[in-house]
Amino acid sequence: PEPEPEPEPEPLPAGRVRLEGNSFADDDGQFNALGATLMWGMWAAKHDPPRLAATLDYIAPFIDYIRVLSMVGNLPYWEGRVIDPFDSDYETTLSTLLDATYERGMRVQVVLFADAQVMMPGHQARREWVAKMAGWLEDRRPAVQFVEIANESNLNGVDDDDLRELTLLWNEISGIPVAPSSPDGGNAEIAIKRLFDGGSVGADLLTPHFDRRVNTIETMYRPQRQPWEVQFYDHRLPFTNNEPIGPGSSGETELNPGRLAIGMAVTFISGGAGYVLHSDAGVRGFGDFWNTVTPEILTALKSIFDLLPDGIQNAERCNHHWPCHPYETDDQIWPDTHSTGVVRAFAANVGSESYVAVMGMRESYTVRARWPMGVEVFDAGTGERKLTVELSEGQEWTFLENDAKDSLHRITRR
Repeated sequence: PEPEPEPEPEPLPAGRVRLEGNSFADDDGQFNALGATLMWGMWAAKHDPPRLAATLDYIAPFIDYIRVLSMVGNLPYWEGRVIDPFDSDYETTLSTLLDATYERGMRVQVVLFADAQVMMPGHQARREWVAKMAGWLEDRRPAVQFVEIANESNLNGVDDDDLRELTLLWNEISGIPVAPSSPDGGNAEIAIKRLFDGGSVGADLLTPHFDRRVNTIETMYRPQRQPWEVQFYDHRLPFTNNEPIGPGSSGETELNPGRLAIGMAVTFISGGAGYVLHSDAGVRGFGDFWNTVTPEILTALKSIFDLLPDGIQNAERCNHHWPCHPYETDDQIWPDTHSTGVVRAFAANVGSESYVAVMGMRESYTVRARWPMGVEVFDAGTGERKLTVELSEGQEWTFLENDAKDSLHRITRR
């Protein structure tokens, strides 16, 4: 038999990343960004390049950027995965990682401080590290998505005052977009408000870590709907969904491709610039990535991701009861009514099209069209188009759970 043709290489990222409104943009314009946790990336670039290469090859057709730590090493948890910022060949290792990622068509979100209380306890050394990393990353700027000063800063040795100072320092010396942290891990809104209320921060975007606890009323959907709330934060900036619930995530875990994909869709519809697929395989890398982040998960995410137009973050956003939403409904939010309907149905209006993330349908969801429309319903778990229907203004229609429990509706105004 003839050998199978080599797969086409992924196109290289187009220039430097910047922010336009709520969206990332580069030389090709605004784009939605799908990321993946790969905290051990720097360790593998030095100690296990084949594992790094195999993992990057696996995710490259689906993922736009990886989130890596520039240092870590609090033992015993990180035994065998220590990333030492004082290694004599650190710059070479960093270049290896950036180049390997870039040549596969992806970029890198670099987290400057993790386990800083162990790896770099002195504040002056941290300031010097910020300056050093700014120079190294500028040399390979097209490979950089953005910089995050610290992973869950107050849990990693960086208090709010120091976080503000280090973020301002980065902002002064580098044009690479910078986020401070989700300071307390969860409870992101409270912690981010405290950080910004304490003084100038100099941040370009936010990286909230949403609570993964599963609420018994909404079953598994509470973590998926939380990005909607960021638009109501006191201090509103572009944001990424930085460590959402995922396969093997700590606390609660999520393996269902449809729920993961609908959570990603909600992120972009809510104004999020990026969504990071977070898994235990991406934290320390002790198991093969593909055994946890299955092809079914990646395919679901990518299928729904590809349906969403670039720049949807800057669209008009509509909750289910707002007059800009394409559907008019009676109270069809079943966590409130304990009856039929959906958990949420957030929408974004982009020109003549609307995109509605219908999550957690129970039995049925009855709507009335606010204007003449064509509706396409895509199963969030597979990306398959399950239904098309034409509705006149005021016409009622009932969607059924058997068609798709979690779905993306693409609505075209007629």
